[in-house]
Amino acid sequence: MAIYVYIVGKVQLSNPPLLTPYVQITTDHFDVNNKYLQCELMLIDEKLNVETTFTTCLTIRETDSVKVLIKELDPKITSKLLSQATFIAIIRSISIFITNELNLSDIKQSLMYFNNNTLIYHYGIDYYILKYSNSIGPIDLQTAIKLLNYVMTKNSYELSKNAEFLNIIQTLFISQTSPSTIQGNVWVGRTIYGYKLLEKIGEGGNSTVYKVEYKNSLYAMKIYKILPPSPTQSITVQAIRIYKDIYDESSNLIALSDKSKNLVKIFAIYVDLNRIKMRYAGDLTVYLDYPPVIVMEYMEGGDIWQIVKDQLIYSTHWEKVVAKIGLEIANALEVIHNSGYVHLDVKPSNFLLSKKVNVNTAEELLNLLNSGQLVVKLGDLGSARKIGESILQLTPAYAPPEQFDVTSKADPSMDVFSLGASLYAIYKGIKGFNPTNLQTKKYERYYQEVLNKVASPFEKYLLKMTSPNPKDRPTIDNVRNELTNFLI
Repeated sequence: MAIYVYIVGKVQLSNPPLLTPYVQITTDHFDVNNKYLQCELMLIDEKLNVETTFTTCLTIRETDSVKVLIKELDPKITSKLLSQATFIAIIRSISIFITNELNLSDIKQSLMYFNNNTLIYHYGIDYYILKYSNSIGPIDLQTAIKLLNYVMTKNSYELSKNAEFLNIIQTLFISQTSPSTIQGNVWVGRTIYGYKLLEKIGEGGNSTVYKVEYKNSLYAMKIYKILPPSPTQSITVQAIRIYKDIYDESSNLIALSDKSKNLVKIFAIYVDLNRIKMRYAGDLTVYLDYPPVIVMEYMEGGDIWQIVKDQLIYSTHWEKVVAKIGLEIANALEVIHNSGYVHLDVKPSNFLLSKKVNVNTAEELLNLLNSGQLVVKLGDLGSARKIGESILQLTPAYAPPEQFDVTSKADPSMDVFSLGASLYAIYKGIKGFNPTNLQTKKYERYYQEVLNKVASPFEKYLLKMTSPNPKDRPTIDNVRNELTNFLI
């Protein structure tokens, strides 16, 4: 039984006098201390020039990360690293035999594990681990699988000649010029489909969100990113897939957003198959002028963290404030679940406020919520999937353990967990709920420790929603009823 580790990340240099380059990664499933590894090193510069060498790497454990130092490097290569603004390193550990330092006990029952910084593939008796650093930004599951497949199955020479592999490297890690990958302010000041883009207000792995104006009213516009096409499939096939992913799902979500006052409303979709084909054929101008977008309700107050303040959370009214917030999100989730969907990304940053508020007490805030002057709505319906469909994304801090297993299917109990985790975090005034490097057994221990410390019925109910066993979690209908009772 062997473990093969592939590490991808930007090369960094420690302060003088040590000029040893290193890549910094997360510790999950890689809790090694001062471990020497025989490695094959691939370095890729901004022009996609590839250089490979065999070397020794040293892993050094820090508080919440691991530094992989690249030792015994040719001085000529070190000089190149010093002269380049950006270098991507792919470090292949030839083989590591399983030791107590690598805990994979929770992976044995599933084919893969994915947590936004680590992908683990279990094939036969061997494990293949792809790790990448936070410095290169988020990677979606499909891209992570592609990367792992490439480094598993191809040698360095083949990778250096593979157009799709180099496209992934360029698009995700290096390119600073393509408007399809670096959203920034490229559209600010432009008018698209009659909407004037005023400012960027958010960005994720697949899209960027702008505040826009149309006929003196404000909206939010989500612009989808389009990655370079794969050379192994026809442009038409890839364009149709992108078109269907955006249009088919979003058209259903428009109708869904009309069913609850606690869902951020979707107003329009603009996506054209022929223009996606033109973008894939290399026409960036058409993408700048006519990108695929969704136009949504603009939530002036921002996310829920805007009102989570120390002077409020220690108030005797804070429990009812959190219960009211939870009730409004539960109302939205009940509509989503009854319509056959699961949201799959319930988290505080998706709890959006209808307007800006400036209150000094939790009692004032509760009065605004109870009177309807302030409404909390659930955003990002674009993450929703039909019940039973495959799961493509998650937020590790609030997702249930089973959602980390990519063989799991979308289930309403996942949203119940995430709602409970989110409300608990808001109630305590802390960002995040799950322990770092979430594993099923680790979560079970953590859950019991937290449960043993709580005394109030409200906290106990929130933790019931986050039970490790999905069958022990209440339904969203029960959540609505219980949160209503806490408001009495």
